[in-house]
Amino acid sequence: MIAARFPYILAVTAIASATLLAATAATNADADIGATGKSVTEKVGGSIVAVKTVIKQSVGGRTGETRSTTNGIIVSKDGLTMISLSAIDPSSLLKQMYAGRIPPGTEMSAEVTDIKIVLTDQTELTAEIVLRDPDLDIAVIRPSVPFTATVTPIDIAVDAKVDVLDRVIVARRLDQKADNAIGLSVVHIGAVVRKPRLFYVLGENPAMAGLGSPVFTATGQFLGLMVMRTAAADAGADRGVLLVIIPAAYIRDNAEQAKEVPPAKKTDKPAE
Repeated sequence: MIAARFPYILAVTAIASATLLAATAATNADADIGATGKSVTEKVGGSIVAVKTVIKQSVGGRTGETRSTTNGIIVSKDGLTMISLSAIDPSSLLKQMYAGRIPPGTEMSAEVTDIKIVLTDQTELTAEIVLRDPDLDIAVIRPSVPFTATVTPIDIAVDAKVDVLDRVIVARRLDQKADNAIGLSVVHIGAVVRKPRLFYVLGENPAMAGLGSPVFTATGQFLGLMVMRTAAADAGADRGVLLVIIPAAYIRDNAEQAKEVPPAKKTDKPAE
């Protein structure tokens, strides 16, 4: 009887061993990516910043003012900061979404009247918009005063690669209710889109990432920035928006262009 059941016992033992090994591997992988997330926070956490804006909007002659906060990343020692353009200019997003459907003569604009980079210690630095790239939904801003904060800029020089179902780390600066701590999430890549340009789509609830949030690989390399992608309201096209990850190469190109833009000239108010 024992001899007859011996193969069954071996099979059960093999399955149990394989399950234990898989569970151990998963635990080790979780520990590894957890350690990576903590390392990213310690190394470049100071360069994951909040950006406060005051925006004056006008739609069809109606004007209003909105205040908002978005995420951004510092990519150079002089404080050059990358954010999503949609976060500071929603009119650009709406124009793309409803192209051809906006009544003729309807004016739609957004003017940033105030923008500040908020550092980890809550220091607020007045900034200026240096460059706008509506195709990639990227805006580059920089402090209007000399940047003296001691932070390690996020390294955008490396072109990291990931594939479908690879795990990545999304970082974001939380608001004052959470003491402006850095929040981390481990998610999977849901899709890799290669045309018309390379970008990545998160597999789980991309909205939780937030515009301007940096994304890192499981080994801690900077992968890209969360931005908005739109579909125009052309015939046969699906209208809507999608949060995607724009790779480091596009961030780097915009940063290089921004470095060539001279600082805005300050004008003194005339004496009264």
